[in-house]
Amino acid sequence: MRVVFAAIALAGCSRAVSLIGSEVDPDGGDGSDAGTADVGLVDGCRENIGDPIGFRVEAPAVVVALDRSFSMLSRLGSTTRLQAAQMALRTVLRSYQGGVQFGYEEFPVRCDGPSCCAGKVVVPPALNSLMAIEKQMRCEMPASGCFETTQDAPTAEALAQCRAFYAATDQPASGRFVLVVTDGEPSCGSDRASACERAVAEAARLATAGVKTAVVAMGDNVKSGGCLEMLGRYAWASDEPQLRQWIQEAVAMAAGRSCRITLKTVAPNPERLALLVKGDFVPRDATQGWSFDPPGQPLSIAINGTLCERLRAGQVDFNDLRVVPTACR
Repeated sequence: MRVVFAAIALAGCSRAVSLIGSEVDPDGGDGSDAGTADVGLVDGCRENIGDPIGFRVEAPAVVVALDRSFSMLSRLGSTTRLQAAQMALRTVLRSYQGGVQFGYEEFPVRCDGPSCCAGKVVVPPALNSLMAIEKQMRCEMPASGCFETTQDAPTAEALAQCRAFYAATDQPASGRFVLVVTDGEPSCGSDRASACERAVAEAARLATAGVKTAVVAMGDNVKSGGCLEMLGRYAWASDEPQLRQWIQEAVAMAAGRSCRITLKTVAPNPERLALLVKGDFVPRDATQGWSFDPPGQPLSIAINGTLCERLRAGQVDFNDLRVVPTACR
């Protein structure tokens, strides 16, 4: 028997949906067809499936902390460093936003006092959040102070805002990350040594809380890494293509635990489970299909290959997946 599944274009995919720790309703799906795949099932499988089993989406969370200090207006190739960073982020986030929950903050921001300040996490991590992040990057709300900036790069304060955000939410995730995109060492006034010490301390506190930090930097003054290299995974970009490459690699590292779901209950016979996309069977295959992860763990399912890529890109939605018992395997 040959059964169908493949690319499914969804209307409204760009809607931000926070799925960390949430459960997918097992009812629904319109059974539409697209593509073909031989899943090795005998005739009658479609008529011999049980009620869907609810599951939770395991999606990593990444807060992007973008430096928008004055120095980010310097040139990088054909554009400014800030514009190059924004373009690279748009490209990469678009490819992963269906499987990775992206959040966003900027630094520096306007302060009421003499100290250096970073913005709060203005876009909480959510699936398909690129539209909300782009709105912040375009500065469509000038009352928030996004038109204002300074020479300082208060990296420590930016990391502290991320730590406060993660500490305030009890939603589980398959990984928590901060991605700092900057062009300078941590600074606040003339005391750069203190700014570096505070940034390193904040990165250590994040690590203690299970949050990994990655830094992608540009600009000759940080080519050797210095303080930024002590914050976590570090990469320096010399031009626009390399900036996009390092951001992509940092996000790919975080996305390693995406495309996974955890079942609410163990099926009586896990070997007879089937995964459907909008009513169409997906092969059980560790390369191009689905598999238990780790093997033999009946509650945890990994979605592999092309279907995973489509989930990450938002071309297929987790709400279109159904896990069902079947008598056909």
